[in-house]
Amino acid sequence: MQRAAVHVVQQRGVGALTVEARIRYRAAAVEDDVVSIRTWVSRRGPLRFASFAYEARREPDQEVTATAETVHICVDHEGRPLRVPVWLDAVLERLAGQAEVDVA
Repeated sequence: MQRAAVHVVQQRGVGALTVEARIRYRAAAVEDDVVSIRTWVSRRGPLRFASFAYEARREPDQEVTATAETVHICVDHEGRPLRVPVWLDAVLERLAGQAEVDVA
């Protein structure tokens, strides 16, 4: 999902960089476990265009195995930070108002 979002931004001439990533492991998940990932826009801003939050839950007991957050900025073709374009801010505003997305 993150790759798809970055691809859409890049197609419009804006680069996107992940500038921060944090993860907290809370319970074990092993190779054969099915894990569902929920993600949502947790914060928006004029330079750090979005923070995405993630929650991993092991099926079927729904125990949270990890939580995470990534922070992203827009950059120009030379890698300099840019303000968030109006069109991207509008997309993120719509996503921030939606329920989480489940990915299994």
